[in-house]
Amino acid sequence: MTTLRDTLVAPLRGFAVSLVAVVCSALLFSVALTSVALIPVGIGLWTTPRVVRLLDRYAAWRGDLAARWGNVAIAPPPPANRLLPARHLGWLLFDMTAVCALAALPLGLIAQGLFGFVLAAGVWEPIYDAGGTQWYAFIPVDSQDTANLAAALGVVSLAAGLALGRPVLRAGLRTAGRTPVAA
Repeated sequence: MTTLRDTLVAPLRGFAVSLVAVVCSALLFSVALTSVALIPVGIGLWTTPRVVRLLDRYAAWRGDLAARWGNVAIAPPPPANRLLPARHLGWLLFDMTAVCALAALPLGLIAQGLFGFVLAAGVWEPIYDAGGTQWYAFIPVDSQDTANLAAALGVVSLAAGLALGRPVLRAGLRTAGRTPVAA
């Protein structure tokens, strides 16, 4: 059963997963790719098995995170080839792009929803007076009436962010580098 706390915390956890995906996965992808590229000159023969062990530990940590934050059970990984970590590289590439964007979506919707209320509170006026128009999604905010429409649309965006938080978090955590099993 999902509690109010779970609903409110899930978008923040999703954003944390997004940050981990973009920072750690991108860094590890670069290190692993460099290590594999150095195999022909011999250095990669020494570094790549160590990098693969690091990637295994990272995948295990992400699996533990999936279990704790998303109640997502992850099966143990299959044995990896210690010199050709293709499974790891594919996962890291997917993680640092698609998972990063997906996991940040609910918090972005919530922030966008709150911005609609900020516009309705009068922030649109100095922007309009300076000769500009503040767009909120598809609404050009140039009066209090359109600012109120932005706030109404903000309610929808806020509700969507809260509703999507938990399912999107679980979806992002399912990519913990190993094959998901039924939770």
